[in-house]
Amino acid sequence: MILKNKLKNTGNKKKLKNRKEKRSYGLTGAGSGLGTTHISLALANYMHSVLKKKVVFIEYSSKSNLISMFQDKNVSLGPNDGYMYKGVEYLLHKREREILDVINKVNAYIVIDCGCDFDSAKAILDHCDNKIVIGSMKPWRQREYIKYVNKNIVKNYDISKIKYLIDGKELAEIKLFYSFFKRRPVGVSNIQNPFRLREEDFDIINEIMA
Repeated sequence: MILKNKLKNTGNKKKLKNRKEKRSYGLTGAGSGLGTTHISLALANYMHSVLKKKVVFIEYSSKSNLISMFQDKNVSLGPNDGYMYKGVEYLLHKREREILDVINKVNAYIVIDCGCDFDSAKAILDHCDNKIVIGSMKPWRQREYIKYVNKNIVKNYDISKIKYLIDGKELAEIKLFYSFFKRRPVGVSNIQNPFRLREEDFDIINEIMA
């Protein structure tokens, strides 16, 4: 993605240089309709447009809703044919073995939309430097999120090293999540278009990547 105005992000770039780069990001949702793909796309486009990184976006799915954006297969990553869109390379509806091959061999920042089937995506998440879980603490979805974290995250990972997101920034919902897991989630709202990021989106994305 090319932003209209030149963006100054020197502080964030220095932070990246001053620590060991952890370049693969796996995002999983506690259920459908929580914006996992939307946030994954926002991360990928921010890394390319603002941080000026080479970025590969991978969709772990048997089918793709993104395929309609692309017309030509014009990217080759080893045996994988992909698509280039606004400077980001996209690999869609890929299998586990293909994805792990990219994580291990491709020199780039890698964002993986793992969907909401944890059992299917676990082997991929295990290989990601950064694991991000997306859910909702709205009254009608909070049980789903709490169950997902307890069943899948608490039993498999150090929960202090996972980034948790919730839809919206209601303080009561942030506190409620904290009361269960003693981790403060990042409240995400109002990223309207992941391909046309606004400066007000940057703080949220930086917090996700921190």
